Amino acid sequence: MATASHQVLPLCCSAFFRSPAAFAALKAWVTEDLLDRALADHPVRLWIPACGTGEQAYSIAMLLSEHFHSYGRQPNVRIFATDTEANSIKVARAGVYCDSDLQGVSAARLQHFFQRHGTNRYRVSPALRDCVVFAIHDFDNDPPLSRLDFVDCHGAMARLPLESRTRLYALLHFALNEGGHLLLSPDEAFSPSADLFQVVDVEGYIYRRLGAAHEPVPLGVLGHSVEAAHPAHESFAWPAEIPRRRPGSMTTEDEFQSANEDLVAAREQLLSLNEELTAINSQLVARVAELEGARNNLADLLGATNLAVLILDAELRIERFTPPAGQLLNLCDSDLGRPWTAVARGFDEQLAIDAQLTIETRTPIEKNVVTPHHKCFLRRVQVYRGEGAQVGGVAVSFVDITRQIESDAQLRRFAAMLRDSADAIVVMDFGGRIVAWNRGAQRLYGYTQGEALRLNVRDLMTGDRLDSTLEAMRRVARGEAMPPFDTQRRTRDGRIVDVSATVALLFDAAGNPESLAATERDITVRRRAEDETRLLNARLEQRVAERAAELQHSEEQIRAILDATADAVVTIDILGRIATFNRAAERIFGYAANEVIGENVNVLIPPQERVGHYGYKATATRSYYTRLIGRSHEIAGRRKDGSVFPIQLSVNAVEGRDLFVGVARDMTEHKALQKEIIDVAMLEQRRIGQELHDGTQQELTGLGLLAMSLAESLSRNNATAAASQVASRVARGIELCNQRVRSLARGMVPVPIDREGLMTALAELARQTTEIHGIPCGFECPAAVELVHDNESTHLYRIAQEAVSNATRHARASAIWIRLEQVGGRLLLEVQDTGIGLQGAPNSGKGVGLRLMEHRCAMIGGNFSIEPRPDGGTCIACSVLRTESHNNRELN
Repeated sequence: MATASHQVLPLCCSAFFRSPAAFAALKAWVTEDLLDRALADHPVRLWIPACGTGEQAYSIAMLLSEHFHSYGRQPNVRIFATDTEANSIKVARAGVYCDSDLQGVSAARLQHFFQRHGTNRYRVSPALRDCVVFAIHDFDNDPPLSRLDFVDCHGAMARLPLESRTRLYALLHFALNEGGHLLLSPDEAFSPSADLFQVVDVEGYIYRRLGAAHEPVPLGVLGHSVEAAHPAHESFAWPAEIPRRRPGSMTTEDEFQSANEDLVAAREQLLSLNEELTAINSQLVARVAELEGARNNLADLLGATNLAVLILDAELRIERFTPPAGQLLNLCDSDLGRPWTAVARGFDEQLAIDAQLTIETRTPIEKNVVTPHHKCFLRRVQVYRGEGAQVGGVAVSFVDITRQIESDAQLRRFAAMLRDSADAIVVMDFGGRIVAWNRGAQRLYGYTQGEALRLNVRDLMTGDRLDSTLEAMRRVARGEAMPPFDTQRRTRDGRIVDVSATVALLFDAAGNPESLAATERDITVRRRAEDETRLLNARLEQRVAERAAELQHSEEQIRAILDATADAVVTIDILGRIATFNRAAERIFGYAANEVIGENVNVLIPPQERVGHYGYKATATRSYYTRLIGRSHEIAGRRKDGSVFPIQLSVNAVEGRDLFVGVARDMTEHKALQKEIIDVAMLEQRRIGQELHDGTQQELTGLGLLAMSLAESLSRNNATAAASQVASRVARGIELCNQRVRSLARGMVPVPIDREGLMTALAELARQTTEIHGIPCGFECPAAVELVHDNESTHLYRIAQEAVSNATRHARASAIWIRLEQVGGRLLLEVQDTGIGLQGAPNSGKGVGLRLMEHRCAMIGGNFSIEPRPDGGTCIACSVLRTESHNNRELN
């Protein structure tokens, strides 16, 4: 039976499901359309030109059969598969394939669509075979099939010249039904015209037929029709011996009688000859049956041996071969009778030469040959006798010795490894007698191989380790698993060496325990290093213990210092969680350390002073505390009972760790003392102002009146013009001095500002500044603001008054603006000027006035800032938070 792997394939080589991508496109874009086209009385028609040996046709048939069955329908499919090679069509019609031909078929499809046929062969199932019609057809010259729903030209165009493909695409357009599909290779160098076919998938496998035909089909192509075959009838020939009766001829009965006798004699001779031929035929039939039986017995014998045997005749033509030989040499039944040189396919090219040499010398030849798949065979060529003493041919047998070759090579490698191993390898029998000794053992113990083979393994053991070593060997001999163990050995020169030994049990060819193999490695250096390491570890542990004690003592000292300091020291991590909390912090904030460690630092800060909220990012925390490093800040703190008090906070970062240390000092007493000092200063200022108002101003008023009287008297008494002018100047000077004393007295004895009069007081301050100093000063309040306490109004007014005074006295301002507004939840007071601006940093070199303004702002819970303006000058701002908690807290 011919199979696909035994034929010379056409140009379009076949294989089951040879292009997974093409079949994926076919399943995605075509199978559903074919299912819709298939009717009960009208099967879908498919054409596969250049089908080869049928693998592609059967693959498509399997795919469609599975698709139809998935919808519960019988596959109403008719596949026409054609090829120019008669030999390929013969194999395709047989439907028999070897194991190697079915590599692309899954196990499920193999079980469903194929039936085992002999050894290592399969035949397609009848149901699958009935779906396909195979025929000989020349795709380039013969007319195409018609009324088709699908044409598979995947790879078929490769055998055709480019000038023929345009004509063939037109023919395929003619052959396909409207909307039919065409399968091509995506790497096709010449794609069909876009007027005839439209590509469907991205990869370029599937094309769909468009519209009507692009051009008429050439009549010359359709003219190549297949001629019908008619049986030939031989004409009857009248025997020459029998005369014909012709009209007008005269015959006699004697003539016919003579002819009849001759015919009877001839008939008898023919009957005799027929009997002889029948006897000879019977003998030949028996002989043929005998030969066929012998041939079958020989074939069964060769098949039972599972040996690859090839029989060549004297002319080196193939007479027969076993299935293993067919698989090995890629032979098929159609190769019988062909010369070996014609079918040799690159494997064992020396076989023909060796076979001819064997025939000439009648001497068998054995050689090792290697297949392209790297399998090794022992090939033996020997003659077999024909009739008489003639040589009938040669029998070639192939025995697979791949495993033997690999085993021999493995053994050689192992032997080399064991021989040259740096470890000592000693093989001994169960009595301890040494039977094998490698070079590593010679280097380690000093005995040559000849000397070692006369020793017992006990000669290498030391007294104190003898029993334990022998016990380990006995356990291994009993089949127990024994991990590596450390022991000692005595060398030839009497030295004692430390070794790590591994003992294994060796078996003979029958699988019986035979001997013991010990692999021993010198660990003397390792032991010395381990001893040194242990000593170093002991010293290191002692040093670590000493250092730990020092650190503990140092930590205790630091803890004592921190607990003894009067300021609160709090350590927080990058997430704002409290890490340490000293005793002063416990006293100041009212929390025990175990209550706040691990909590967020916001528990110590009132809401108006917090940045962010619980769960803010670590990067925001680092940025916030980095801005606080290196400076002291006055903020509000919150005790456990909820009371708010002023603190002075200093923050520093711990290098190398994401920690910040905050030192907080309770400023309650300091603020009270500061307030007391300010109150005393204000009282003294008020006293001085009162004295200026009550004493100096009255005296200046009297002097002014006297000066004016003197000027008038001089003028009436016709005094000199110079005297009158001097008297007038004295009077004006006394009046100007009186005005300034009056203004100074008003500033030093301010009238208390209530919360409703703040805006009026600020407007009056701006007017007086403009009137007295001649500097434009404006006041702006977009909307009325609400204050809680009169104390707030007084402090805000004094801050504005001090800022305006600084602008007029020190900044050489040309304009001043006062602005009061409520922005969001905060009350904002700003005083800006166009003076010379700040000299240096805004927080360095503060004068008394700036300190007083900053203190007054802190007294009402505000934030004070002084910044340079972009276009020159200074901006002083006081921002007070307007919250319920702020409104309700005690203001001093």
